[in-house]
Amino acid sequence: MTPTLKKIWNSKYGNLISFLFCVSVVGVYLYFDRPSVKNQNDLIEINGTCKHISQELVYFNKIKKTEQDSTYHIYLNEYPCKFQVSYFPYDTKEFYYKTNPGDRIKLHIARQEEKYLNQPDSKIGSFSLMVNSKTYLDAKNGLAGFGAGLFELTMIFLPLTIMTFLIRWTLKKK
Repeated sequence: MTPTLKKIWNSKYGNLISFLFCVSVVGVYLYFDRPSVKNQNDLIEINGTCKHISQELVYFNKIKKTEQDSTYHIYLNEYPCKFQVSYFPYDTKEFYYKTNPGDRIKLHIARQEEKYLNQPDSKIGSFSLMVNSKTYLDAKNGLAGFGAGLFELTMIFLPLTIMTFLIRWTLKKK
């Protein structure tokens, strides 16, 4: 290990710098793992029959579980994967309580995720949701909610900026 790296690693910020580096690497992974979707031409329509819907509670600095902390995985008879409407808020309660096995579901997914349709462990994000004739989310709004990846870019550049500051601070110190 070079003296400069050793000085950074052994500083009181060494562990924080390592953690921030890991956060940046995860941000890079998430950014490049996002489907590249610009408009409705980048989507394909998936039609199927509802097998079941599972409600998954998501924790984010909360101990108490509420309906707001839920995400829903949609399973269709025709595909072994699960679908999740991820990119825009919609009436999840009504969808969950009014959708029954056997109902017809139409989703729009990113064209590049079509290859995951027959993989049992994959989770595919949907940009739209229609059950029978009821539209819970149309593709236009789903695309609007998809965003430009600002969360992922923040996960990359904010830790890198803080790391740069801490490394410069540590190297200037002595």
